[in-house]
Amino acid sequence: MNRSSGPGLIPRKVLFGNSERDFVKVSRDGTRIAFLAPLKGVMNVWAAPLDAMNEAGAVTNDAERGVSFYIWPYNPEYILHVQDTAGDENWHLYATHLSTLETKDLTSFEAIHARVLGLSPRHPDEILIEINDRDPRLHDIYRVNVVTGESLLILENDIDAAWFVADQDMNVRLAKVSMPDGGSQVLHREASGDWRKLMKVGPEDEITTHPIGLDSTGRSLYMIGSRNRDTAALVELDMDTLTERELAADSRADIAGFIVHPTTGRPQAVSIEHERARWETVDESLAEDIDLLQGEFKGDFWLTSRSLDDRYWVVAHDRDDGPLNFTCISETAKNSSCCSPADLSSNSTNWHQWNQRQSRRAMAWILLCT
Repeated sequence: MNRSSGPGLIPRKVLFGNSERDFVKVSRDGTRIAFLAPLKGVMNVWAAPLDAMNEAGAVTNDAERGVSFYIWPYNPEYILHVQDTAGDENWHLYATHLSTLETKDLTSFEAIHARVLGLSPRHPDEILIEINDRDPRLHDIYRVNVVTGESLLILENDIDAAWFVADQDMNVRLAKVSMPDGGSQVLHREASGDWRKLMKVGPEDEITTHPIGLDSTGRSLYMIGSRNRDTAALVELDMDTLTERELAADSRADIAGFIVHPTTGRPQAVSIEHERARWETVDESLAEDIDLLQGEFKGDFWLTSRSLDDRYWVVAHDRDDGPLNFTCISETAKNSSCCSPADLSSNSTNWHQWNQRQSRRAMAWILLCT
């Protein structure tokens, strides 16, 4: 076969190289946007004011392995990212001040794997971090101040827990302990600090039963669970009465994803992936928005972030003929051109302006990340 007569091979960098922009997220106060993009060929975190995307600049400066994960805290002056050193997989959590670009290690221990446990709008300067500094097999819980870097050990993991759940007051309330049969027990922490068994999860349900989180009152636990079911459903557990209520389920497929309100902590919609992903609302106040998204996007979509006042969303959506897209969505009361189509234009980046829809939200802009 004469290869010169046919189409050329797809360059490997197109298939395996870095995205031009990826993992787009709006800050919790709705004033900034962040994304991953190469800096001298290495993926780093970039940020910009939401209304001035042409001012985007790198806020991290990793020159080796690159940054693959970041998170917006509730303090809008900072951004957090996880990074190891030269691939040693000792993952530390760093905080970068967006104005000074000063970066501090919030987990300055040797040979650890730090994990973010929780953040709360009630405590914008603080974060709960799981750190295995005492015993490499177990993570203890530290309460860390993002601004000062001060940390306080608030819970020593003396129950061999695999994970924890905290409420919005930053109290550790739940834990999961693995059992010899391959299942687990979910434990509830009493005000006294003692643990009691909340539920048992058999090995057949271990993969498809896990918590989403507690609501803002701390009295309702939301979970994806398959116990006594053929498929995993969205359920609510009353922490006072221990009664369980099914909120959403499908007999054909598990609940695959969910959307949670940014302040109440209550699930508002779930995705069910049978043949193709489909979103169903749990909170009817979101129905109009979900219908809009499902009408606009032909591929699967999901929310990467939303502002605390719920005025801005960032939605990622797949295409079968192109790269992953990220769309910023604002309320129709806002100017639908919150970002100019030219602000981040490049040879391989395409922008489209969307018309305002008969919904409380309008498509503001769309960035195709390649």
